[in-house]
Amino acid sequence: MSNSLHQIPSLEETLRVVEQGLQQQINLKSADKNEVLEFRIDGQNQAVTVACQVVGDTDFLERWSAVNVRRFDRGGNEWIVAECFPDEALQVFLLVVETALKIANAKQLLFQHALKQALKEVRDGVSLEPEPDENVLLGLLGELLVLQCLIRHFGWEKSLQFWHESERVLQDFCLPNCDIEVKTTKQSERVHIVSSLGQLEANENRDLYLFSLHLAEGAKGIPAAHNLDVLLSEMLSSAEENGLDSQFRDRLKKVLSAEMFNRLIRGSLETGWYQLRDQPKLIKVDESFPRIALSTLNLDKQLSVRLRQVEYEIDVFGLGESCPLEQSEGWPIW
Repeated sequence: MSNSLHQIPSLEETLRVVEQGLQQQINLKSADKNEVLEFRIDGQNQAVTVACQVVGDTDFLERWSAVNVRRFDRGGNEWIVAECFPDEALQVFLLVVETALKIANAKQLLFQHALKQALKEVRDGVSLEPEPDENVLLGLLGELLVLQCLIRHFGWEKSLQFWHESERVLQDFCLPNCDIEVKTTKQSERVHIVSSLGQLEANENRDLYLFSLHLAEGAKGIPAAHNLDVLLSEMLSSAEENGLDSQFRDRLKKVLSAEMFNRLIRGSLETGWYQLRDQPKLIKVDESFPRIALSTLNLDKQLSVRLRQVEYEIDVFGLGESCPLEQSEGWPIW
């Protein structure tokens, strides 16, 4: 089985193929019928060709969001070729591989032999849509709410330049006077997750602020309730009116995975409604702020590079000053 596994690219490798705009063909074969599930992934035009031999009904094509379906004969067997988006194809590929591995381990089969059963299980209607990461969606909602405030103050073009300004800057926004890290939580307490040692580390000669958004689950129709789909649609329309829709999409791609971006743009993600528990807070990150950072650990450079991943939670209740979204002109950072 190990020889078979070596022929299967990992998720990271497959995504790298898409991101670099290269092409790669992945063949999944069953041992007895030579049934093939093919993916030709082209990241340049965002199209994926999926070809497979017809076995039973073809309802699975609808579940794969297939378009431009073509049928043809190969060796006396009916085959189908269709096109779909990369994220759907990658989900199918990974689901087939994962299912085949489970079958192979449970029944002590060679991986090639387990593929036939895995293909059938996927076609029989196993869900292909993974659960979205709510923390990622909440984080994006928070950043877009802040971006809206910046647009009112600076306009679209400058605000987009401030948002994820470069790969080397870890903070969400780099304004002329300071940097801002946006944190959004829906916990009952005002507790935020910090995912790295550098996230709350001020850049040289720059002030750093944490912008804290404390949300609760809401519902459509509630005054001042926010929904990511609705907000994103409004901002995409506004960006297009200002001739900056492509730049806006490019910034979104820095925040989201390729799969999440495609699903969000197509509106295929279920996003909830949220309302503010209390006013947003702007908190200066200085010596009195509770954090773990390289500057607070007092480690020399040789030791600090060995710390690969640090994640922790901070309770910021009672810190900072209120900064209402609808009164952003009065924020003290301009």
